[in-house]
Amino acid sequence: MGRLVKHERRGEVLVLQVNGELDLKGAQELRTHAEKLLGEGRTRRLVLDLTGVGFIDSSGLSAILGRYRHLHELGGRMAVCGASARVTALLEMAGVSRLIPLCASLAEALACVKEPPA
Repeated sequence: MGRLVKHERRGEVLVLQVNGELDLKGAQELRTHAEKLLGEGRTRRLVLDLTGVGFIDSSGLSAILGRYRHLHELGGRMAVCGASARVTALLEMAGVSRLIPLCASLAEALACVKEPPA
């Protein structure tokens, strides 16, 4: 895969570390990477680490929400962590924070996705 998205597994949680811009190109890379890894069926818990993301457009929002929908249909959980103040404000304005927890740290996000669904 490309340089924009890297991954690691933390037990049963897939962590995708995203760097750069989540624009049309970045969103497509995120979708491709996430679909491949989630399609392996080894996890239904995802953390998107946006520490390295400085910009998100509607394509990026769509990619994030698409992963949420996929996991939600499977009974899985997802959280976002590390977003800058600017990115957090955008996610909140777009209503993403009503669906996906926005966590300050990776540790907080990992704890969040490991909790049983409410």
